[in-house]
Amino acid sequence: MRDNLSSPPGMFLFGLMVALLVALLPMPYAYYQLLRLATCALTGWAAYAAWARGSPASAAIWGLIALAYNPLIPLFMTRGHWSALNVGTATVILAAIWYRGARAYLDRPPPFMADTDRLDHQPEDRSTGDAIRRIVPGSGNRPH
Repeated sequence: MRDNLSSPPGMFLFGLMVALLVALLPMPYAYYQLLRLATCALTGWAAYAAWARGSPASAAIWGLIALAYNPLIPLFMTRGHWSALNVGTATVILAAIWYRGARAYLDRPPPFMADTDRLDHQPEDRSTGDAIRRIVPGSGNRPH
């Protein structure tokens, strides 16, 4: 899912997380306006992607964050409240990046396992070019 537009890439989310933490420093007002727009757009994208994946809890979290940073109907809060919201949003983004990375890591085979070491690997018969079908007891492999 990393390489398509179904969810925001981790690179964009990581950049947003850094920008939210930079916003804790005194910055020009235009920076905060641009940050609000970027945060609303990326978290709205994440909410849509979570809803499309069938994860309504994640969609609700991302949607609430998008509403909080909505530039069309803005929330007016003190600098301290915005700082707390920025840190909270950065924490949610960090958790999402970590979860996505952990899930991607758990879904792939270990790096020490070569492709030929897998049970479902079927070597080619060099004489005919057809794959030799092996039935491994208990593995569920069957000839096609």
